[in-house]
Amino acid sequence: MTDHASTTETQETSAISNSQSLSKAVHERYAEFTRPQKLKLKVGSWNTAARIGTENDLAAWFVRGDGHSNHITKFDKEKSKVMEEVEAEAEVVEATAQVDEDKDIEVSSDDYRHSTFEDTKEVGIYVLGLQEVTSLSTAREYIGRIYTDPEPISRWRKALVEALPPGYVQIMEQQLTGLLLFIYASPSIAPKINSVSTVSIGTGMIGYLGNKGAIVTRIVLADTTIITFVNSHLASGAEPQQLERRFWDIEQILQRTKFEPISSTGYFKNNQDRIGDEDFIFWFGDLNFRLDGLPGDEVRRLLMIMGNEKCKDGPKPWDITDDDIKEDETFVIHSDSDDENYDGTENKYEPKVEEINIENTLSSDTQDLDNYLSDPSQDPASLQSTLNCLLPHDQLKRAQASLRILHDGWKEGPINFLPTYKYDIGAELTFDSSEKKRAPSWCDRILYRTRRDKDQYEEKRKKIIASLLEKEKDSEIKEKNNVNNHEDLLYNYNPDKDVDNPCEEYNESDPNQVTHEEKIDLDIYTSSQKVSSSDHKPIYATFTLTYDIILHESKAKIQQEVVRDLDRAENESRPEVTIIIDHSSDELYIEPLEGATDAVDFGKVAFNQKIIRSLTIANTSRALATVCFLDRKDNVGKNYSDSSRWLSVYFSDLGNTSNGSVGKLTNVTMEPGETINATLEVMVVDIELVQSLNKNVLQLEDILVLRVSDGPDHFIPIRGTWLQTCLGRSINELLQIPDGGVRYLPPPKDNEVPLSPYHDSKFSAPRELYRLTGAVQSLIERVMADSNILENASLPKDAPGWPFDSKHWVFKDSPERDNYLHLVIQALDTSHNPTEVFNPEILAIEKLEIISEALLLFLSYLSDGIVTQNLWLSLEQAFADRGTLSEDLKSWTLDILSAEPNHSISFVFLTSMLAQVIAELASVSSNSNGSNNTNKLYSRKLSSVTTINLVLRKSMSWKVKSTPQETPLSSPPLSFPDSSTARRELIIKAMTKIFVPLIFRDVENIKDRQKRIIEEKRISILQSFLTL
Repeated sequence: MTDHASTTETQETSAISNSQSLSKAVHERYAEFTRPQKLKLKVGSWNTAARIGTENDLAAWFVRGDGHSNHITKFDKEKSKVMEEVEAEAEVVEATAQVDEDKDIEVSSDDYRHSTFEDTKEVGIYVLGLQEVTSLSTAREYIGRIYTDPEPISRWRKALVEALPPGYVQIMEQQLTGLLLFIYASPSIAPKINSVSTVSIGTGMIGYLGNKGAIVTRIVLADTTIITFVNSHLASGAEPQQLERRFWDIEQILQRTKFEPISSTGYFKNNQDRIGDEDFIFWFGDLNFRLDGLPGDEVRRLLMIMGNEKCKDGPKPWDITDDDIKEDETFVIHSDSDDENYDGTENKYEPKVEEINIENTLSSDTQDLDNYLSDPSQDPASLQSTLNCLLPHDQLKRAQASLRILHDGWKEGPINFLPTYKYDIGAELTFDSSEKKRAPSWCDRILYRTRRDKDQYEEKRKKIIASLLEKEKDSEIKEKNNVNNHEDLLYNYNPDKDVDNPCEEYNESDPNQVTHEEKIDLDIYTSSQKVSSSDHKPIYATFTLTYDIILHESKAKIQQEVVRDLDRAENESRPEVTIIIDHSSDELYIEPLEGATDAVDFGKVAFNQKIIRSLTIANTSRALATVCFLDRKDNVGKNYSDSSRWLSVYFSDLGNTSNGSVGKLTNVTMEPGETINATLEVMVVDIELVQSLNKNVLQLEDILVLRVSDGPDHFIPIRGTWLQTCLGRSINELLQIPDGGVRYLPPPKDNEVPLSPYHDSKFSAPRELYRLTGAVQSLIERVMADSNILENASLPKDAPGWPFDSKHWVFKDSPERDNYLHLVIQALDTSHNPTEVFNPEILAIEKLEIISEALLLFLSYLSDGIVTQNLWLSLEQAFADRGTLSEDLKSWTLDILSAEPNHSISFVFLTSMLAQVIAELASVSSNSNGSNNTNKLYSRKLSSVTTINLVLRKSMSWKVKSTPQETPLSSPPLSFPDSSTARRELIIKAMTKIFVPLIFRDVENIKDRQKRIIEEKRISILQSFLTL
């Protein structure tokens, strides 16, 4: 059974699944509606040491690039050649084609997707990260300036805008105490950037304040590429514990960064809100990593001497290029054991054996220390050789090599520049000459990584782990087996089965993985040695990265094609069923309901009549079809109980159960071509439903919904025509029924009272009650006679409530009994004698039981009862004022009931019938002969007639006056032997228990104790009429 909530949830889930399928199918054709495009991106970083006026140097080193080498390295020369070729190609394209918005710099090619620079002379995105823009020498000064001093960001914004070419658009700016991050984009790039999200992570005091930490920003470029920038200032100091704090700072930045959801319409996962989810990432700033195991004084003196020598006769130290280093030369790097001044502190970060193996394997992706090896014949006095000897002692490179931090795919350009820290302010080459004499270090760095770099690292890592596990298992196997079985063991060993492969290959068809190539080239990575306004030298790097632009016309065309293909495939795979309605048993054709192409018509529906219709459901699709009928809500409204259902639906499968029922409202799954039958069954028995149908408040109409999982719903109209019945009406309504019976009443219109109680009635009591009580009286005499003659007509023993107690009925055949009961009610509805509906072979005792059941049903369905609530209130009041003797009770009860004559006469009919039944049953004696039975039968008839005449005369005295000629029958009832007294009392008690709830209507809102008192009074009244 499926309710509305679960149906809605299923539909929403289906819609989401369809949307994901469409997105995946379109993304599989990603290359058809995208073109690669190149972008020049410049990243700069500088620790300004809170010096005023440092912003004046910004244009020179960051925008114009003054202060770095005027020579072009071999790396740069190669890039320049490429750039010249691209520029020439761009000029040809620009001269021969008109490029529209969706086809920026698109070049047609049959075998290669050409790409060009949007502007080879223009930097598309400038990213500037600054540290220590404010002085925070004391905690008080720090707390006073936290988030409240806008002066630094205003000052640097102004300097940056003045330095940049005209037209650049600010993408974001953010300040975290002494940290500043600016991103500006060219006029052609800025409109392509969206979903900008910035997070500030404080890792300083108490682990959360902003004197240390990072500003992290994510942008989305052209709806295809996610780029992240991290400007960080890590913990300072050269001690091991301070190094560990830097590691902790980085871990905190990685863990606590969480961006806002991406609002772009591109192909991104919903949860791409962490570092590591991007296509490109740049991490820069004052990372504060130092040189380990080297004497600071010697390093400082050596660099200054070599720098000064270069300054005299040749290029300056910051002008050293790859051209100065011969290809066949190499430098000797001092190992730990050869370094006399090495104190062993870095052993703490030495990798384990397994880690060394991993690092050697990943050396192509991380920083391989062999990059700093040169030919042994290289001049050891060169500056580059000196730098190469220092870099293996760099804490960051050691941490990456030992897989401690920033090792998973992170890259850094070749370091061909002097350490960036610490210098005397105002000097280009003088390292720290203060008392602390800090050793030179590359504190300021720019790292970068692509998504492919990270994924490839993870793949190799998994393969290495799998290989180590495999080797470990091989070793265990060798230990368990002796040497003689060694060869057999290796022969039987199956690594595919014995070792789980934890490596998951990169799946380019997965839309959650990037299928296009993420390419990035480092054009330059250097420092600005001439800038001397801070104790740090600024650094910057220029990158050329490739990203994709979406050709919207091509994408729309591809999307339409994909939608058509998905629709066709879905239609072929969706289950479909055909419904055939069996009209063979329809009694009367009725025009279909409005808007319905076919309907299940139950014809004329009478009370307690079971009518069955069937449906044939066939799976006419190529897929499995799971069908069920949705739960049908009752049309009778919330004030009606669940028993008001008039329709039952269930699937039929004669092979499963004896009665062919699988179960109501049960899911059924059919194979292609399979059929199943559904049974629809109507039966109206609920009193409230009967009353609503009689008043035309409710019609037998509904819509049955057949739910096909993953397929279309089928709506089946169902209807029936209600036949009016005498049940469920009041006594006054029954008196207005015409001679032909209630079936001949015209159907009432909406809001019209079908029978008015104020019209003159033709009868003093309902004819239905008269016919039922009369039938019971005649049949009880016949039954008593048959019980003395026929062997199969004996009365049930120990059954004082018979024939009104269902527990003691002799006629047990339920289907046949139900059919006769339906015929008896139908006879009452059509103004016929109910005893005429029985077949001749039916025994009188069986007829009596069915008529008795019909009488009980008629009384229980009376809307106002024989004794109404108002009449009962009057009777209850009389108990306190009048006598309670049997004769007195009968007298004043009839007086009070005479206020409503129709109810009074109905009461007399019913109690007289009961009195006769009790008399007949109480007179039964196994020792009596036939003559005595005959005399007793005559006496009972005379007594019954005498009692009825007396009661009728008294109850109708208000209407017909007595004439002098009329003489009442005053003969007293005959006395019966005392042997029947006990049996009579037992029968009276049983009859009273059955009929008190049927005759008297309950009074509402009374307590249980009052109910017991009222019940005792009612029993006293009824028993006074049942004693002859």
